[in-house]
Amino acid sequence: MPKKRNPVNALPERSSHILKLLVEKHIENGQPVGSKSLVGEGLALSPATVRNVLADLEARGYLQSPHTSAGRVPTNEGYRLFVDHLLTASEVDVGGVEQVKKALSSASDAKSIAESASRIVSDMTQLTSIVMLPGSHKDTLKQIDFLPLNSRQVLVVLVINEKEVQNHIIDTDRDYSAIELNEASNYLKQNFAGKRISEIRSKLLSMMETEKQHMTKVMETAIQVSSQALERSKSEDNLVIKGESHLLGVQDQTDLSRLKELFEAFSQKKDIIDLLDRCSQSNQMQIFIGKESGNQLFQDLSLISAPYTLGEEIVGVLAVVGPRRIPYQRVIPTVNITAKILDSVLNQTH
Repeated sequence: MPKKRNPVNALPERSSHILKLLVEKHIENGQPVGSKSLVGEGLALSPATVRNVLADLEARGYLQSPHTSAGRVPTNEGYRLFVDHLLTASEVDVGGVEQVKKALSSASDAKSIAESASRIVSDMTQLTSIVMLPGSHKDTLKQIDFLPLNSRQVLVVLVINEKEVQNHIIDTDRDYSAIELNEASNYLKQNFAGKRISEIRSKLLSMMETEKQHMTKVMETAIQVSSQALERSKSEDNLVIKGESHLLGVQDQTDLSRLKELFEAFSQKKDIIDLLDRCSQSNQMQIFIGKESGNQLFQDLSLISAPYTLGEEIVGVLAVVGPRRIPYQRVIPTVNITAKILDSVLNQTH
């Protein structure tokens, strides 16, 4: 099988350099970038030549032209190429590193350490910071039972990690009989007892998408009734989120409905948990740009995450969320070094 060609190798060096300059300038001021503003930025090229290069980059899908301006802005693909191949990361300030170490070392327990890490990263980046608490992605299901309440409401009783009991009242799209609910809970206990909540959520989502035509009535009932409860399970305790107010700068504030949806997502935490669950499966930094997250709500956002460990095992994730024009060159090393410090402090306290 032939080796995949590195996309940056398909670009002339001049085009790569101009794309890098344009992305950096757009990140800095948030405005569409025209050819004239790039001339003089170390380019011994005429505006006409730069315009031709920009037109080629647009044709390749790395740039787009907003309707209201002659300038151009990066697409998701342009940001991805910039992050993967053109980015020059900044050095993290030594004083900032010491500040992080001091703040985390003074915390008394794992949750306090996570809260300190989330707060200080938000302050340093001026973005929304999220920390998935140690071990929260490892919660396992022992038992699940469904009890019919009034019309189209079901009480879901979850037993997690051997002894923790959670009750969730969920609304359903139809009435379910006691027999249906009992069969559904038996199906889930037989197939998922002892497995991680995050793994069950992912499996149920996959079944809904790929096996719908082959589902039995019991399977369909089990998925529809359990999915809401599993999404809510420990969601309030799993994450520490700081700096939500920074989201105000992400969306055009004239789009109030979209801004409201964004705040609701951070309040309910379900979509964030699903995304960080994916991040916790990798021992590398993860960067989702726009639609790469797979969630339409985050199509104008970027997320940068890094795992942290206890011993050799990944136990949580630290992440920041912001606009696609996030200052990657500064934020990536900040997230990376803070996750490593968080890792170190947790290991020293255990």
